[in-house]
This record gives sequence, C-alpha cells and structure tokens, in this order.
Amino acid sequence: MEQYKYHDSTPLGRFLRESRLNAGLTLEGFGQLIGGFSKTMVSKWERGINTPSTKNLRLIADQLNIEVSNLIALSEPTNSVREDPNELFHFIGQSVPITYKGVLLEKDEVATLRAMLEIIIKNKSSNN
Repeated sequence: MEQYKYHDSTPLGRFLRESRLNAGLTLEGFGQLIGGFSKTMVSKWERGINTPSTKNLRLIADQLNIEVSNLIALSEPTNSVREDPNELFHFIGQSVPITYKGVLLEKDEVATLRAMLEIIIKNKSSNN
C-alpha cells in the first residue's frame, strides 16, 4: 500500500495521482504506460519533488488523452507574490524549484529566504 504524504504536493502532482488511481494503476503501471518511467520517478512527480519535463508532459497528456497545455498550466506556480505575503510564504514551503531572475535557488538558500520572511512577517505583526 502506498504511504506517502500528498498534502504538500503540487496541483500537477495531485492530478497525476488522481488520474493514476482512477485508472486503477500502480505507480509502476502508470510509469510503464506513459513511457517506461520508474515508480520512483512517478512518485516524485506525484509528491511534487520533481516536475516532468515538457517532453514528458506531452507523453503523459497523450496517454491521458488531454491537452498538454492543461498539464503545463498545472505545473506552473499559481501563487501571486503581489497579492498576499502568506501566499509567498506557503509557496516557499513547497518542494518546487524557486528561481529569481533566472537563477535557481539551492535548498539552503530557500530555507534562508523563508527564515527572513518569518522575521519580516513577525516584525510587521508586532508593529501593528
């Protein structure tokens, strides 16, 4: 039985998991169906640890008989930095790549960014 935490998954990850389960497929079966991917890779996609490449999204879309643009839309971050700082804070807690001006941030840099945001939010809260 698959015992994974999906509450931190991405919209794409949740969609892939639901599609797989609705089709009655195991991680391994789904991976084979969409092009010979390992169950580990499929699990990482579902949990939001990795995101399929555009090429792999096309393979998945073909097998699920859906438009690849739908999968691409699900794989893109939807959090708006401008609207609510809590949205940014939540986004940084996710296991998705974060880039700034085209530069990928490392895990320790993301952790530092999250800690800095905690300080900023705490200071703002205490000033109000």
